[in-house]
Amino acid sequence: MREKKKSHSLEILPKSSPSVERLKKGVGAIHSSGNLTLVQRKLANVLLYSAYDNLLSKRTHTIPVPIMCAMLGWEASNRIDHLKEALAALQETRIEFNLREDGQDVWESMTMLSYAHIKNGVCTWRYDEALAEKLYDPAMFAMINLQVQRRIDSAYALNLYENCLRYKDTNTGSTGLWTLKFFREIVGATASYCDDFRLLNRKVIKPALEKINEVSDIVVSVEYERKMRSVAALKFHVREKTEDEKMAMPTALPGMSFPESTDEYQEIRNAPAFQALRKHGITERLAFAWIRERGEQAMLDLVAYTEERDANKQIKTNTGAYMKGLIQAGAELGKSDYQTQKEAVIHSKEAQGRAEENKEQLKALEEKYRKHLHLSALKALTIEERNAHTEAWFNTPKGAGKELDYDAKTGLFRDGVNSANFNYTYLIDVLARPYTQSAFKAWLEKAEKINPKKFGL
Repeated sequence: MREKKKSHSLEILPKSSPSVERLKKGVGAIHSSGNLTLVQRKLANVLLYSAYDNLLSKRTHTIPVPIMCAMLGWEASNRIDHLKEALAALQETRIEFNLREDGQDVWESMTMLSYAHIKNGVCTWRYDEALAEKLYDPAMFAMINLQVQRRIDSAYALNLYENCLRYKDTNTGSTGLWTLKFFREIVGATASYCDDFRLLNRKVIKPALEKINEVSDIVVSVEYERKMRSVAALKFHVREKTEDEKMAMPTALPGMSFPESTDEYQEIRNAPAFQALRKHGITERLAFAWIRERGEQAMLDLVAYTEERDANKQIKTNTGAYMKGLIQAGAELGKSDYQTQKEAVIHSKEAQGRAEENKEQLKALEEKYRKHLHLSALKALTIEERNAHTEAWFNTPKGAGKELDYDAKTGLFRDGVNSANFNYTYLIDVLARPYTQSAFKAWLEKAEKINPKKFGL
């Protein structure tokens, strides 16, 4: 029988959140405990990331299993039984809230997931309605960078990263003092050896800080508060990394069983459809979801249709809200057959134009390569060889009478016209050699930085 998971204790630390007074319900920052394993915690973040935009409007959320596994960077991504175990663990894990509303202490408890289901390669899950409302509150939910999460291979480091992340933009840039008991609870350092601070520091605190500072988008340092010469509490100072520090971060991701997924989201971010949606205020999560579900072209059609309607003053709300309404209504915005045929003709003409341009460019490059070969051959000539060639040229109609202008010791003509006629008219034919396509392709790639495939080579 599966051992029941311990509950999470999410308590308020008033000192740690300067924004408490501005929250409608007076809810402090959430500090989630570390009873989840590394995989379970990553899975919880991926599920929340995927569902976030629809938390208040939908109870049921879905994501294709391959995409979920790619977002996790999970080595066991092809093992559905492992995924089931992780989902079941989230269903058995309680979250507790100790809140204060209207001057009264309020305690709430709920499970992390109320339902989970896998069928035909799609994972479906639900949150309790009360939990969904709390998770949607931006004061209670720190945006976790999933690229960073995939780089962190330590449960202690990931737990500490999540609980420090929200402080990087605060006035103090620090977590405030955490008792050792509280710190151990939130990072999951519950083993008995952690009672000894020296071991806690060596095995948990220092390795977690090193990992966070190496692979994440923040820098965290620790300050110790001592009582009677013993460490009693910790304060973590947090700041966002500079652009130079971010550029120096490692790019390799540990445990990736889907290497191609590393750039999947960056590729979508660079897509015209994604940029167009973001321009109209569509959130990243929603833009990702729409493009994955409907494809880039459908989203480009959606934006074009919306902008046309907006230009004609037919949209009463903002364009982003109008797009959401069309998506929710299941509107089909594909092109008509006429438009498709019209665009096919245009594309055909454009392709022909590009083919002609490539043909002309290839012709010019071939001529440039021949000149390159000729200059190389000229430089390789010895004085004896040049003298022999000039003797032959003097016996031609164009070279007759030019002997007095030539210095046999240096191999040079005094008159520039004679030099050009000899080197670049006469010797071009004499030194010309056939070249192989493989040699030309190698020159294109090395000297011109051009992929020969552009010309069908």
